[in-house]
Amino acid sequence: MGVSMKICEKCGKKFKITIIIDGKKRNLCSRLYCLECSPWGMHNNKNFEKCAKLDSNGKRIYAERTCPSCGKKHCHRGHYCHLCNFNKRSKTIGERVKSLVGNECWVCGYNKTKKNLCFHHVDPSKKSFGLDMRSIQKTNWENVLEEMKKCILVCHNCHGEIHYDILTEKEVIKAFDRWGKISEKI
Repeated sequence: MGVSMKICEKCGKKFKITIIIDGKKRNLCSRLYCLECSPWGMHNNKNFEKCAKLDSNGKRIYAERTCPSCGKKHCHRGHYCHLCNFNKRSKTIGERVKSLVGNECWVCGYNKTKKNLCFHHVDPSKKSFGLDMRSIQKTNWENVLEEMKKCILVCHNCHGEIHYDILTEKEVIKAFDRWGKISEKI
């Protein structure tokens, strides 16, 4: 049985698709470049010419694009770096959520800062995913909206009181009834 080989897209040399690195058998079949052009651990999953420029120590140099928001160098698609894209999406989604559910605790009315507000699933058995900003960004709006309808917006103090049964179920259901008013907006 012959050894399977691939051809490096940069230098044109053939390289084995299975090799032992650091005592472990590694599968290189998804690599685009040989280990000479892109050393192990350099994540050669992007266009080599754009992204894998190396300095004299073998570390990547990100010099293709500069993010107009923060000034960081990057080689990602689009003009903005990942962090600025994340922040931009967070702001947009946050404003959409705020316009729908408001920015105050549905139990006590706390409204000093939105960072102290969170969603509480009234029936945890129906929870599909958490409603933190990271989860919301990865999910389409219709699914986020359906998940929000299973929750009430509370401050961290009220959230703790709900979990320690200080707030009664009656108070939680009263807050949950607020969705009736919000449904008229949707």
